[in-house]
Formats: sequence, structure tokens, C-alpha cells
Amino acid sequence: MQTPRMMLFDNFFEARTEFFNRDCRSGPHRGEVYHRACGARIRVVAAIVSVHDGALEGCVGDEDQLKVGVPYCPLCEPVPAAEGCVHVSRGEDGGQ
Repeated sequence: MQTPRMMLFDNFFEARTEFFNRDCRSGPHRGEVYHRACGARIRVVAAIVSVHDGALEGCVGDEDQLKVGVPYCPLCEPVPAAEGCVHVSRGEDGGQ
């Protein structure tokens, strides 16, 4: 999985849940998660994402920031970026 960039806030969290449900399995110890395809232990990057107003064109608007965990397989995927952005459409509160 990669750090969100110009992705709707809810879509990122849905994609993260789907990643864990589809691509991961629990390990023998509490909190351990492994990639189904290769067996590597899943790692997480703590990324800073800027929150933008989805009603505006491009990455403009509020500059609130969130720290989110971005899971990835160190054998199958590149390390996620340390920064990204999510867009919040009207009616969403960005979890804040």
C-alpha cells in the first residue's frame, strides 16, 4: 500500500482496511501481521498527510495535518512516502 495522494479521506481508510483483509494474515503473536503472498511481516510507515478541501481544484484549502499509519510489505512494495494528502468532501469531517 502507498501513502495517499489526492485521495478522498474515506477511500484511504477503506483501502487500508481492504489491504489488511485481503492481503494479510495474523501471526502467532498478538499484533503480528504477515503478507499472505510472500510471508513477510507487514511494516507501517507513520506518514503525515495534509487535509485539503475536496470541493476545491487541486491541493489547496485547509492545511490541517494528520499522522496516519500506512502498512506495506517490505518484500513486495516500495516504502511508502513520508508525506501525502487526503481530500475531504462536504459532509466528511476528516475524523476530527
